[in-house]
Amino acid sequence: MTDVRQFLVLLGFLAFSSTAWSGPPLPEPVSPIVNGVVETGWHQVGALTVKLPGFGYRGAFCTGTLIHPEWVLTAAHCVAPSPEFSPEPWSTYFFLGNDAQPVSGQMPLDNGLFVQADRFFVHPDYNPNTTRNDIALVHLGQRVEGVATSSPYTKKLNDSFYGKKVLYVGFGVTNGTSGEGSGIKRSTSVSMITYDQTTYVSMTPGTGVCFGDSGGPGLWEENGEWRVIGVNSTGWGTRDDACGGGSVHTRVDTFVPWIFDLVENHAPDCRTERDLCICSKGCTASGKCDHSLCATWPCRAVYDCLQNCPAGDYYCQYQCEGRGDMASLVRLEAMQDCFSKECYAKPGMTAEELFTCRRTECGDAMEGCLLMTQGDGTCRDVLACLQECAAGDESCSLRCVESGSASAAEQYDTLWRCLDQECGVPDLADWQDECAWSRCGGPMEMCVAPVDCDPVFGECPEGTACMPNPLGRLDCIPSAGAALDEECEPGDELAGDCGHGLWCRRVGQEGRCRPMCYRDADCKDGSQCQAGIWPSVDVVGVCVCVDRDGDGVCSGLDCDDTRGSVYPGAEEVCGDGLDNNCDGQTDEGCDTEEPLPDDGPSDSGGCHSAGPGSGNGGFGWLILVVLLAVIRRWTGVRQLRYIR
Repeated sequence: MTDVRQFLVLLGFLAFSSTAWSGPPLPEPVSPIVNGVVETGWHQVGALTVKLPGFGYRGAFCTGTLIHPEWVLTAAHCVAPSPEFSPEPWSTYFFLGNDAQPVSGQMPLDNGLFVQADRFFVHPDYNPNTTRNDIALVHLGQRVEGVATSSPYTKKLNDSFYGKKVLYVGFGVTNGTSGEGSGIKRSTSVSMITYDQTTYVSMTPGTGVCFGDSGGPGLWEENGEWRVIGVNSTGWGTRDDACGGGSVHTRVDTFVPWIFDLVENHAPDCRTERDLCICSKGCTASGKCDHSLCATWPCRAVYDCLQNCPAGDYYCQYQCEGRGDMASLVRLEAMQDCFSKECYAKPGMTAEELFTCRRTECGDAMEGCLLMTQGDGTCRDVLACLQECAAGDESCSLRCVESGSASAAEQYDTLWRCLDQECGVPDLADWQDECAWSRCGGPMEMCVAPVDCDPVFGECPEGTACMPNPLGRLDCIPSAGAALDEECEPGDELAGDCGHGLWCRRVGQEGRCRPMCYRDADCKDGSQCQAGIWPSVDVVGVCVCVDRDGDGVCSGLDCDDTRGSVYPGAEEVCGDGLDNNCDGQTDEGCDTEEPLPDDGPSDSGGCHSAGPGSGNGGFGWLILVVLLAVIRRWTGVRQLRYIR
């Protein structure tokens, strides 16, 4: 068995606080049975044991005495919160038997009885920095029947106890230096050497209490009845023998009023304390919790419940575990024990990475607890599902793996092992990861099988676009889905921002999503197809607008791409001889010149021609026509009506 000291180091716990008292200095706190005898009696003396989710059953950490079918007397430092060790009732079980050592990390159910605690009552004046008032009561969730109890000693200590031996029973280690032998019930007798108002001291060379005996009883026989006279608190030793000195014990007689007030008047009642039991039907008519009435969940249900508990919410975990039947809890602990040994969460480790490790290293234990099902999804489906799971969401990871077929699971495991060995487990959300494709290209393409899509005319699911993977195979790769001519960030081979059928083309200082093509005819906006945007698929191009005259219209739609004033939709310029708006007509909408009418006879009675050059008026008219034509040419004035 892992000794108590190693266990406490493993969990970051310190079961015994450094204490001081008015007597001799106490360099090191101690508390187990050293050089005692193995006990098969004293059934009322049991071990306070701990069982933690993720760690399983870890054995005894203190000792206690059954003084009532529902109450255990122990030391305050065993159950009081502290920076090193803060036990909770849900994880504390009072063991009645002789051997509390774990059996393959599990509770030794064949060796005795385990009764779960439901409340701790630490003396209100307990001071963790001294041995003063180091006493507590543990209320059990179920009544213990058929086991004799030991009553507290009610008389006051006096000088007649000097030199008298008191019997001690506990589950502590047998060697305070090596920390060996914990979890086995042993007993010894040690002489009382002095006492004060709240404590007494005992010492006998070669024997005594040590680590793990804290909270255990000092038993005194009077008139044929054995009563609890003291509770093991702390002690001292030497450099060579951590438990070789004496020990300090809390005087029970001093605290009799406090003990009996709690036992007689303050038993928890689930009928008024709604959160006392882990389920409503576990509250019996007597007000006691019977957790067995709640323990019906299979291992998978308990596991899923634990995964939904917020981090650090131990009460939630307690409720989840309390709902599982004993066989399910055994399977759950076996799985969690494997997890803690083989695949513990490391900083930055994703849920996918953690789950894959556990599935690989603890597959049998997971199968035994979770009874994993098999779906029909592909390896690609499993991978896409895992990428959506939040960090630490093992239930999500489990559902993803279960959604895949057996061949999908095998393909995924092959890929993962390669990535783990070759790339240090890269982020598979990046489908273009250089290491993944260069060193694990085969497993990658086996798992993420390309769909050989058509980047121009085919379709890809929403949120993806047809692009070549690093091996040159066309696939629907994740994309932001930007629309035609929307801004984007130009890239080399990543799908990037543009949706299916579009490629991010640099236009001036920014990128725009432009259509992909095979030939000019595929470009519907008059642009030209520039092929070879991917070296691996050189027949695919992107529609590029060629505008030689800078009028904003691509050459494919411009009837004259050499003149900036000629393009579809332009305004017609009268008299320039050009089809400015590309409608096949020249100078449409402009007024044409008509012959001038005859003015009739002149004052001289003669007749004359009104045509150009005819008299002074004709010459002036000609000059005016030329002048207006020049004005129209240089000022853009159109359809100007004129008179002579």
